[in-house]
Amino acid sequence: MRKNPIDPLTGKAKRGRPKKVVQSDSRQLQFDLPGIMRAVEKSDDAKAAMLAMLASKRQGGGQWRGLIAVPPSSLIEKVIGEFRLKTNIPLEIPFFTLLSIVSGFLLERSICVETHLGDVRPDIWTIILAASGAGKTFTKNKITKGLSEALSTMEFDGTGIVSAAAFVQALAKKPRGLWIRDEWAQYMQAIEQPGGPMSDMRDYLLRLHDNADISRETKKETITIESPALTILGLTVIDTFHRFVTIESMLDGTMQRFGVVVAHDDPTRHFLDYPLWDVKTSGWEESWKEIVEATQPKYFADPDMMQKIFGASYQALYNEAIPESFYRRILWKAIKYALIYHVIRADSSPQLNSEDFGWAARVVSMHIDDSAWLIGDHSLSGLERILARADEINARCIETKGRPATARDLIAGIKNITSAQQANQILSMTVVNYMPPRGKIGGRPEGF
Repeated sequence: MRKNPIDPLTGKAKRGRPKKVVQSDSRQLQFDLPGIMRAVEKSDDAKAAMLAMLASKRQGGGQWRGLIAVPPSSLIEKVIGEFRLKTNIPLEIPFFTLLSIVSGFLLERSICVETHLGDVRPDIWTIILAASGAGKTFTKNKITKGLSEALSTMEFDGTGIVSAAAFVQALAKKPRGLWIRDEWAQYMQAIEQPGGPMSDMRDYLLRLHDNADISRETKKETITIESPALTILGLTVIDTFHRFVTIESMLDGTMQRFGVVVAHDDPTRHFLDYPLWDVKTSGWEESWKEIVEATQPKYFADPDMMQKIFGASYQALYNEAIPESFYRRILWKAIKYALIYHVIRADSSPQLNSEDFGWAARVVSMHIDDSAWLIGDHSLSGLERILARADEINARCIETKGRPATARDLIAGIKNITSAQQANQILSMTVVNYMPPRGKIGGRPEGF
């Protein structure tokens, strides 16, 4: 006789007909509640990121919204149009490759945005996950060839770097620019290994992300790099990503600094219809020259406009409340994208405007959606059920005992929660306890 399944929250058999089990995509990360709890205990940013991804799941995230993030008559529209018509390559790959190139161009020229929070450099860190053979290398080479003049001096040479010492030496030669690297997940795994030749890279990357000085002593000299800034575009095969990255490592540490992009195959562009990827690059250099001519030495952003416009754009994409700390963090990232879009649109004004922040909101939402997909519906749904059960227990305690739920109440009522630490973290993630009152956003977030 077929038995009813056990409820993972209560440990008791469920009533009625067993529900169909939906298997997770093998490319998504495995549900790991203890790992999630460890991450959110270490960092409020990790907690905020999980809550934002839950909001993305409820919004039906995961669809590619790239077309609404492509300004008309821009270089990026020409590039995306050519790849869409001539290849079956997922469009996220050329899209974010070009955004990274523009970012590297601005960094090499030390161009930034002056805000009331301080100068913001447009260094963006992105990881693109795509299937093997999806065209990652082809896309990079094709765009590099089409914009050869632009890339001739901006690219950081990270080829063959197998130690932290080699990285510092290479960074001293090219402290500002663009770093494109294949097999980024494997590289990050090597960095996370304590005591290895790459172990110092973790600290160097964190300092690089903050544009802080980096120093290293050698037998001959002391190498000091002042205010380095690199845009990083890491390329990784999606089918192997879960071997090197866990939910906990995604939420905590160096990986948290990256925007994740999942480049799914487009079912409307079958590979049999594109036997040859005949991408033409004519006209790209001319559009690039227009960008260069319109570029200003420095840009400015009005704080009231910046917060109002980005907030409205983001709210249109995510109509649920999100944690204030997470909003502040993505607002800082949006300033970088707003500058990149301002330059891509060949706008010669030194003042960023509402359009720039509208475009930026669309790109930021793509990162949140794709992180939510990678974490997986199975993981987000599991956490969602636990949070919902915690809310029920909290409401019952208030009604019957005249007090909010405690860690002891959650341990008694939810089987997955096995310690007071986990219970307290779950309580802190419930809407009633975690969400702050709405107010003016201000201050530079840690790590930005």
